[in-house]
Amino acid sequence: FDGTAVTLPAAPDGAPHALHGEAWRAPWRITAAGARHAALVAAAAVAWPWRFDLRQRLELSPTGLDVTIALRNDDERAMPAGLGWHPAFARRAACQVRFDAEAYLPPGSDKLPGATAPLPQHWRFSSGLNAAACAPIDTCFTGWDGQATLLWPDVAVTMTAPACRFLQVYAPIDGDFICVEPQTCAPDAVNRDAASGLRRLDPGETLTLRVRIDVTRL
Repeated sequence: FDGTAVTLPAAPDGAPHALHGEAWRAPWRITAAGARHAALVAAAAVAWPWRFDLRQRLELSPTGLDVTIALRNDDERAMPAGLGWHPAFARRAACQVRFDAEAYLPPGSDKLPGATAPLPQHWRFSSGLNAAACAPIDTCFTGWDGQATLLWPDVAVTMTAPACRFLQVYAPIDGDFICVEPQTCAPDAVNRDAASGLRRLDPGETLTLRVRIDVTRL
């Protein structure tokens, strides 16, 4: 980045790759909490060569959850930045997943996303796909419109993330969950082209991700 090569340690379950960035491995400290809200700040990540301030706020309402994640560059140098959120949902047999996307990044044999490609028929979620039948999947979709819906016979969950154009869908073959993950950039964005969504944060600049979860009884 900016002419400097940076090597991050491999994730324990993803060698040789540094999966999911740094925040998920950092301890988080609660700075405020109440019956319907919590605010947290992440400890500095040892492996990340830039200083930053990362905060998360979660707030419940009668119909859902609001999540705000804010990353501020506290270093003297510009740094690469991207944010994502990793919610997991119960993968019951009747669960349907719906969202609109323009294309996808087919993973290669090294599990990293490849070049942008048109959506194959079996990954067209716009009309709804059975969550159980999707597994296994670990794929990033691009040109996402910022909304995804999960439908069960008795409840609908709608997730909106207006600032995100990338959506990662993950469901292991032997799991009972499916992750539908809004992201501000593609996986491995720092090693991809300008369309990857990677942000350059100048000193003092902040990148913010806002996600809304609405729950409706059917």
